[in-house]
Amino acid sequence: MTKALPGTSKEDLISPFKIGDQPPLELSQREPLQTVQYMGIDGCRSGWFYIGFSPDQDYQLGILKNFREIAPFLIHSQQILVDIPIGFRDIDSQERLCDLAARKILGKRSSTIFPAPVRSVLNIDNYPQASAENDRCSGRKLSKQSWNIVAKIREVDEWLQSSLAPGIIRECHPEICFWALNHQTVVNSRKKTETGIEERLEILSHYCQNARTIVTEAQSRYRRKDLAVDDIVDALACAVGATFYPALKTLPDQPERDQIGLPMEIVYPDLSSNSKD
Repeated sequence: MTKALPGTSKEDLISPFKIGDQPPLELSQREPLQTVQYMGIDGCRSGWFYIGFSPDQDYQLGILKNFREIAPFLIHSQQILVDIPIGFRDIDSQERLCDLAARKILGKRSSTIFPAPVRSVLNIDNYPQASAENDRCSGRKLSKQSWNIVAKIREVDEWLQSSLAPGIIRECHPEICFWALNHQTVVNSRKKTETGIEERLEILSHYCQNARTIVTEAQSRYRRKDLAVDDIVDALACAVGATFYPALKTLPDQPERDQIGLPMEIVYPDLSSNSKD
């Protein structure tokens, strides 16, 4: 059973984050909240969109232009879940076990789990060569969807290799997070549709009372060309998942590690050990 957050009652555990009305300032206008301990991050057109929660029910949201700007948050963070592959095979015909497990869970929605590239692809700056390299090392050409996020994968990978905060930043996939938060039931609607967004916000509202307020605020602060609504919802799913820390599980149960020691895992909230379910 999860302990109540500071300043909350047992009843508050159903929806622990009662967001206030005061809009947060841009990261460039103030330092990250010292009390932000749980964060969710999703890549967006203009960088990385983040939402951070604190135990005292405050929050902060914003866009990082480069992933290395996450550094100031690490001072107080307990867990940061990011929607990006972490940990890669070098030469192997088998895909990462976490990706295979996630696809098995999602069924009809399995296509949302893009095949992760092999590590050597991260050093290549054009798609034809990257696809050929992936084929050489794994026997599979690189999908265009995977190639489109290679630059962001590289940002995170380079930062993690130079970071002194192992275990704080971990891979999360929003659709697996929604599956877990929805009592291990897949959300089959497409997330870019109005119905898909509404269904996911309804799930998030069970754990974050003002989920819709956060999404609306983010939409009002950033142009659609810089931040899509599904990016906001995905980051919020990761952030809500992070608040379950340390009640988190992984796919697979015993994650592999790549050649440089990074875990190949997908993290999701464990409702079975948390009273918020």
